[in-house]
Amino acid sequence: MKNRCYVFSFNRGEYLNNCLISLEKFAVDFFEIVIIDDGSTDQKTREILKKYAKKFKIFFPQKERSSSKTGGLYENMAFALQDAEKENVDFALFIQDDMQVVRKIGEEDLERVQEFFKQNPDSAQLYTCFLKRCNQKWDDENTLLDASKNAYFRPIDGPRRSSFSAVGLIAVPRFLTMFGKLKKSEHENDTTGRERQIKMGLYIYPFMMWLPFPKSYRKGKRGVYHKIKEILANSGFYPYEEMSSFSEERLFHRLIDIRPYAEDFLSCPPVQKMKQWSFTGVNYAFIEMGGWRKLLGKKLIWIEKRISRIRKII
Repeated sequence: MKNRCYVFSFNRGEYLNNCLISLEKFAVDFFEIVIIDDGSTDQKTREILKKYAKKFKIFFPQKERSSSKTGGLYENMAFALQDAEKENVDFALFIQDDMQVVRKIGEEDLERVQEFFKQNPDSAQLYTCFLKRCNQKWDDENTLLDASKNAYFRPIDGPRRSSFSAVGLIAVPRFLTMFGKLKKSEHENDTTGRERQIKMGLYIYPFMMWLPFPKSYRKGKRGVYHKIKEILANSGFYPYEEMSSFSEERLFHRLIDIRPYAEDFLSCPPVQKMKQWSFTGVNYAFIEMGGWRKLLGKKLIWIEKRISRIRKII
């Protein structure tokens, strides 16, 4: 069985370095690491890429970075799938630079993965991240254990992603057959999957996650306004501590109806006191901070949506 891990990178050197360190420690026994960079211009990122060029294969497929919200991410994902098909890869793990593998990936994980896909011929992907507490009420009430007892399924007609995610483990030949050409957003691909009744599993023993309250980009840029918002929202670089043996025991021996929410199983001291963590844009980081920041975040979301609508009209 041939497995590859594709790391998608753009201008976040310290995040990329943290992600690659975690992969070296916890994933290289089972995955060949391949970095796909979206044309990084940041000096720190370029230094990290140069450092790891001696260890891992690196691709720079985009001549000019896309101006879309996610940059050239989906073009690069399509490139990764083409590479995986060309190299006869069975399983491709997609991970982004602001993510971290938090525990050792073992033989048992791969056995569970194979059993999951064997028992679920209508599945092409297994989501290997921890769940987010912001979705807890809905996921607790609506996710169901799959036939292999290695994953949960969300209802295919529900409001949460149920068929596709930009990250996780992909059964390459099956995915290409079922999805065909990758579309340019998570929503579009998830919609395609729902229409075709493709179900994505949520792994019951996740091993990776986005870092909480991250710094981010808007269409590949970090303007002054965006940077000020991140300072006010305390967005920053907050890596996880690797899971201890005790934490792993809690994860592997919990009752299966206890869903694996990041805030319950992962340790990140700078934000540990926060009941709920933000993994997306800075406006939502404001909301999770509570108090005056929550009010400001809600107001900014409202204002920016209004401005976006006006621009579309104009």
